This record gives sequence, C-alpha cells and structure tokens, in this order.
Amino acid sequence: MANLGIYLLILGLAISWDTRPPGSLVALYMTLYGFKRFNMEFLRGEYPRVYFSGLTVWQWFSLSFMALGILTLTVALFAGDMMGMANVAEGFQRMKSAYGILIIMSVIPVIAYGIHGKKIGSW
Repeated sequence: MANLGIYLLILGLAISWDTRPPGSLVALYMTLYGFKRFNMEFLRGEYPRVYFSGLTVWQWFSLSFMALGILTLTVALFAGDMMGMANVAEGFQRMKSAYGILIIMSVIPVIAYGIHGKKIGSW
C-alpha cells in the first residue's frame, strides 16, 4: 500500500511538474522508499535478526537510501541550472551507448546460475 502511495505521488508530480530538474523524481523516490523501508523493518517478524548499533542491517541500508536521496534532491533542486534541462533524445543515445555494459551485466547472473545452480542464495 505504501509503494502504491509513493507511485501515485511520483506519477502526479511527473504529470504536473513541468519544470522539474533532472533527477528530482528519482531522488524523491529514493528518499520515500528508504523512509518506508526503515519503518517497515519494525513490523517484520524475522528471527533471528541481526542488529548493528541498535538497527537492523536493512535499516542501515534504508538510512543510506534516504541520505543519498535527500542529497541528490538537494543538488537537483538548488544546482539545477548547472545541470541543464534533460533531453530525451540525448538520454536514449546515452542508453544505446551503454548496451554493452547492460548485456554483460545480464549475462553474469545467467552464467552464475548455470555454474552454481541451486547453491546461489543458500547459506
């Protein structure tokens, strides 16, 4: 339900916020998702839980997501003039130039599963 709320908020901003700086929606998503995940960890029933300095490992990940999201949102909002406006055609061109990396990063898990089979993910 919380993910649906985050999605609807981001969707509403994407539709109505015409002059948004590049990266602001992703930064907002990271911040809100980290906040949601941090709070959901209190409700999870995993035992035994691993604590580090009073928080679970996933709460530390959530805090890092929130911090990175807030930092990125701050840079996007206050340094937007330095980054310029996003160009969709240029974005697709950059994505096409990254096809090699995307293919390699897709093949690595396939090879790992092919070599190790059901051993991946088991402790």
